[in-house]
Amino acid sequence: MTTEFNAFFHVWADGAWEQPVADFLKSVSDSGLNGYLTGRFIGLVGTLENRKAVMEAMPRWTVITMETEGYTQVTLSALRDFARRGHAGYVLYAHSKGAMNNNPFNDAWRRSMFRRVIEDWRTVVPLLKDHDAVGCHWLTHETFPNMIQPGRRFFGGEVYWARLDYIRTLPPLSNETRWHSESWIAENPEMRYMDLLPGWPAENLFMETV
Repeated sequence: MTTEFNAFFHVWADGAWEQPVADFLKSVSDSGLNGYLTGRFIGLVGTLENRKAVMEAMPRWTVITMETEGYTQVTLSALRDFARRGHAGYVLYAHSKGAMNNNPFNDAWRRSMFRRVIEDWRTVVPLLKDHDAVGCHWLTHETFPNMIQPGRRFFGGEVYWARLDYIRTLPPLSNETRWHSESWIAENPEMRYMDLLPGWPAENLFMETV
C-alpha cells in the first residue's frame, strides 16, 4: 500500500503573502514533491477579495477552510479534522511566514525552513518512521528559559512534516492567542520529534538559499 503524502499551507491573505506563496510553490515544485502529493490544501484568512487573489495564485490547491479573521489555528484545525477522518500517511504543514511581519530576517528564516523541510523532503520523510514530527529549531523552556514560557515546546517557525496518526492524538486547538498554535504539535507528552536545525532561529543557522 502506497503511503499518502498531503500538504497543508496556511495563508494570511490580508498580509504580504505574495512572496511567501511564491517561495512555497517553488520549493514544492523544484523538489519534485508535487508529483507525490495525494492532496494539496490551503487554509485562508482575510477578506474575500484577498482570498480570491490567493486562490488565483494557487490554482492547483484545494481550499479546505477559510475565515475572515483568525490565525494559523484555522488551517491546523482543518488538518486535525482531516486526520480524524481516518486519513493515513504523512503531512507537510507550512504557512506564509513573513506575511504579517515582512522583513529580510523573516524572508531568510522562511526560505531556510522551506529549503530544509520541503526541498529536502526525500531525506526528511523517512525520519517519520521513527518520529512523530520533523521540523526546525525545536524550542523549549528548558533550553531557552529566558525566552520560552514553562511547559511550552514547539518548532520555531512552524514548518514541519508529521504523521497523520500522531495528529489524531492531539487535542482541539486553543484560539486564545495566535501563539497557541505553535505548541499544539507537541501537546501529546509522548511526542517523538526530530530537530533538523537545532538552535534559536538566527541568521548564522539559516540554510543558504541562494
